[in-house]
Amino acid sequence: RTELDTEAGSIMTSASTRVYFDYTPHMTEHSAANEIPFVQSAVPKAKLVVGLIGDHDARTIDAVAGALGELAKTKRILVVASTDLLHMDDYDMVKATDKVTLEHIRKLDPEWLASNWSGDRQICCGIMTVLSAVKFASSQGCKEGVLLDYRNTGDIIPSSRGGYCVGYGAVVFPVADGGK
Repeated sequence: RTELDTEAGSIMTSASTRVYFDYTPHMTEHSAANEIPFVQSAVPKAKLVVGLIGDHDARTIDAVAGALGELAKTKRILVVASTDLLHMDDYDMVKATDKVTLEHIRKLDPEWLASNWSGDRQICCGIMTVLSAVKFASSQGCKEGVLLDYRNTGDIIPSSRGGYCVGYGAVVFPVADGGK
């Protein structure tokens, strides 16, 4: 069982009207349910703020990054951009594209990420959260992220390489702890 950090959630929601509590999107979106077990395994005592971004508006990136900035003033936080990446029927293309995408995430390059993402070329399913994490990390003085892991379905099940393939990656952004 993982505890939610309601204090942190309140700090974040007070930072912007674009960041607010609403459980409804979680009913049809499974990304949080996929990520929570990883956090439970890697950082068992961590308290979580679970969020979803439901638009592709640059103001939302600014709001989420700003809310994380407000939170960082009072709490030590760990920022990890973890997302599924390209989905295609071509193992080699997925692997090559994901490698480039993860390098741009690691190098804190939101311009490249935003310009290479589109509705029909989703290099990151969680592009808005990745962009928010990159913006926040940059604002906190982070110079580059650290790739935690990358795999795709063809790596896990080699016999599937001729079919549909999905990449998954995670990058952590070391930021100053603000003295906390």
